[in-house]
Amino acid sequence: MDGQLITVTQLVSTALQHLQDQKYSKFTIIRHRGTWNKLLKHAETNEIQDYTLKYGMDFIKEYYGVDIDTKMSDFHVFLMTSMKILYEIQQYGTINTKRNVKPVKQPEIFFNTLDMYCRSLSEQNLCYKTIYRKVDMIRILLLFLENKRLMCLSELTAKNIYDFLETRKSLALTTRESELYIIRDFIRFLASHNICKQELGKLFPVISVHSKDSIPSFFTTDEIKRVLNCIDRNSRFGKRDYAILLLAVQLGMRAGDIRNLKMSNIKWSKKCVEFIQQKTKNFISIPLPNEAMLALLDYLKNSRPQSEKLLVFIKASAPYTDYADSNSFHNIVKKYLEAAKIEYKSSKHHGLHSMRHSLAGNMLLDGTPMPIISNILGHRYSDTTTKYLKIDIPQLRQVALEVPHGSNR
Repeated sequence: MDGQLITVTQLVSTALQHLQDQKYSKFTIIRHRGTWNKLLKHAETNEIQDYTLKYGMDFIKEYYGVDIDTKMSDFHVFLMTSMKILYEIQQYGTINTKRNVKPVKQPEIFFNTLDMYCRSLSEQNLCYKTIYRKVDMIRILLLFLENKRLMCLSELTAKNIYDFLETRKSLALTTRESELYIIRDFIRFLASHNICKQELGKLFPVISVHSKDSIPSFFTTDEIKRVLNCIDRNSRFGKRDYAILLLAVQLGMRAGDIRNLKMSNIKWSKKCVEFIQQKTKNFISIPLPNEAMLALLDYLKNSRPQSEKLLVFIKASAPYTDYADSNSFHNIVKKYLEAAKIEYKSSKHHGLHSMRHSLAGNMLLDGTPMPIISNILGHRYSDTTTKYLKIDIPQLRQVALEVPHGSNR
């Protein structure tokens, strides 16, 4: 590109296409795209059209609080690499930054078992990122077992599993909890295929992490009203943001489902939205409150760019592309939380998922029965909702539906 200045949006689009053409892994592309989406939002907010390497490094310092003159983590190095890739695409039309080609170590003895597990997950129609996360976790476990000279999974014991968990003690509690669910799922998979002892399938019947840090983000009804009141609904960005936030706080929709919402999913005559959930692959139909319906109409009529795209929400700047799979609308929530002067700890999740959780939490406090909350969230079982909300048993009993006489539990 002979060092010419092109818009940040054009540059990112070109860089992503180059990564795909060069057969970078899907996971690597997702990571770079997530970083570049934040850069695009920052450039849009600060009215920056042209990209320079200095701007990229200044963005890292400001957005992530990284001092690039001191020792950095692997993540911070990755951020710098993302900025350098954009610079090299801009200057040379290709990537000169050395690509990390170090292969991911795979288990040798248990490779076929890992492959079987991966295929079983694929058959469940789980999304790519979920499958990747689960398989990567089990890959680490199997490498540990091989290192401990375990030659056959039929000899796997509970002690082997607990020894592995001991090596994960330095991780955050919520991370360890997530890994326990994955390990339990894998052990049950092994037991169901007679690969390990049947009794191991009963490991971890209950998984619970007791920590204040593990409690999901929660904002009160009053705080959510303050957030919504801060939105300038006369601006085209405000119309979009208002519609997105209402879908989360009134309908409990996940960020992925909002990104993938199509025009055909909005049933205006029935006053509802109907779609297949991205995460669970379950069909769900949610009533559309008047406020959310009017917000969608206002956005579609007065804010959404003219486009033949079938998705409801598309980027506000040309070429009006879809939002990236990694975009969780985090910046939208953060922007209005700060405008409403609502304090939140830096360690507290405050993306769109916090709005979805707040809807569930406020419904619980209002005495809404758990099965109804589960239905709105799209959870198949109330147990899932209970874990999702981190609810204690006394609070759950207060809002549980009365069990009819003679019913089986």
